[in-house]
Amino acid sequence: MAPYIFDANGFPHAAIPDSCPLRGAGSPPCDVRGRYLRPRKTGPRHPLQVVRCYTHHLAFTLYPPGFGPYQRKPVLQLAPEGRAILHEKTEESLPDFHGTLFQAARDGATRTAWARNSDGEIPDTWWSTQGRHIHVALRLLGLLPTTTDRVRETIAAVLSVACLVLRDESCPADAGYQRKGRAVCTVLEALTGGETRAMRLLFCGYVTGMWGRPWTWDASRRCLETLPFPALGTPAPT
Repeated sequence: MAPYIFDANGFPHAAIPDSCPLRGAGSPPCDVRGRYLRPRKTGPRHPLQVVRCYTHHLAFTLYPPGFGPYQRKPVLQLAPEGRAILHEKTEESLPDFHGTLFQAARDGATRTAWARNSDGEIPDTWWSTQGRHIHVALRLLGLLPTTTDRVRETIAAVLSVACLVLRDESCPADAGYQRKGRAVCTVLEALTGGETRAMRLLFCGYVTGMWGRPWTWDASRRCLETLPFPALGTPAPT
């Protein structure tokens, strides 16, 4: 993940890192350069910068803060430059997760079902999609009944949430969408840390094998960072 800044014409400029994920202690300096902008039909509403490290012969994509590889929704609502979005006073719960990967679970918790048919008008959201997104959220947070204790304990450590909370909120496969949505929201409500929640949630996707290890470029400190936790499965390629 890297911050994006838009110029006066609305053109996105990513902060290109000084180093790549393959750089280790004692290795020669990286030579990272921008290659091209990759358009996206879904997800971030702007093209993504593809870069290449000519020292380690590695090409990778810079995603805006909160987005995982090929994801249509972020895990946390953040501005393109990585700042938290200020919300007006509202009674809505979990406003930082509005429109994110967890929106389906938020709606499920309030028993707001997405459309099952297109009678009357064509809906923006569908019941089958809501079910898939809730399943992804359960997997990401270690709430599936198939989640091993080792994985759940690691997720709890990454999120700084008591492992007992994850065990108590774990949902059986036949649980209803409202029960599953409430379980997801209970864990999200326990999270602290502002915008750092994005990195920790994405790291949980790595722990559960949903995508590769996330790295974030801190443009102010000129530092490429990840979390120190090990992987517990075979991550998906990025």
